[in-house]
Amino acid sequence: EIASCLVGSEMCIRDSSQGVNLYLAIVPGINYEENLQKIDELIERLKTPIQVAGVEYLPQPKMGFLGRTLQGDENPKELIRHGTSALMSIRGTRHSSIAYTEKEDRSFAKKFKLIEDLPKALASKSEITLAFQPIVELKSLRCVEVECLLRWKHPELGHVSPFEVLSWIEETPLMQDLTMHVIQLAITAAHELAKYDLFPKLGVNLSACDLYFDRIYHKLLEASQLMKDGQLIVEITETAIVEDLDTITKQLEKVRAMAVSYTHLTLPTKR
Repeated sequence: EIASCLVGSEMCIRDSSQGVNLYLAIVPGINYEENLQKIDELIERLKTPIQVAGVEYLPQPKMGFLGRTLQGDENPKELIRHGTSALMSIRGTRHSSIAYTEKEDRSFAKKFKLIEDLPKALASKSEITLAFQPIVELKSLRCVEVECLLRWKHPELGHVSPFEVLSWIEETPLMQDLTMHVIQLAITAAHELAKYDLFPKLGVNLSACDLYFDRIYHKLLEASQLMKDGQLIVEITETAIVEDLDTITKQLEKVRAMAVSYTHLTLPTKR
């Protein structure tokens, strides 16, 4: 269907590794602005209802477009990465197609590198650390709580904001690895502070997606046993869509039962 719409297409690749069908078409001599009508026609054709086992599905196709001059010695993996990046730039938007620029691609390339390097950073024990923001009680000027803020010093890119990768890894096992690392750092910090007879509450952020996994629960249980009752506070971020609110609610009750405090904003759901 795609090849028949894009006359002159030299290549059409399907990638189902992400759980959805992604198609990459390399079309010589096509320009986004000049061929916008053809692109819109293709999208409309791909919206045709599909019958699967007697059930009708309504596809919602999206297309990312990247104009690029091929040199003849292009790395196929790079071509696929460019195409995937172009598509990812439109996901989550209301647009059906978008022109992807080289400037955006450089930003995406950096994110891909960060995601690729994250497991190594977690294993190094020195790249990803915590910075501590004290919360002081005005009346006594006593530090009553410390907010644990994630910091990443990349060996090549320098200081990196965690927000550059969190939205991309939030629903992947990498997010759980990062959360486990942060909780362990909080446990270590509590032990260091205890040497000076200091026991402030330590606040760490968790993604709502983390609560689906038993290993996060067990890590929180370990923290509750190694720290004073109520010393660990988890804040549930609202960046991820909660698919199963009942499961999350049950997990939060289990967290509360282990003497771990939690705060959370309104969790976005699909209900």
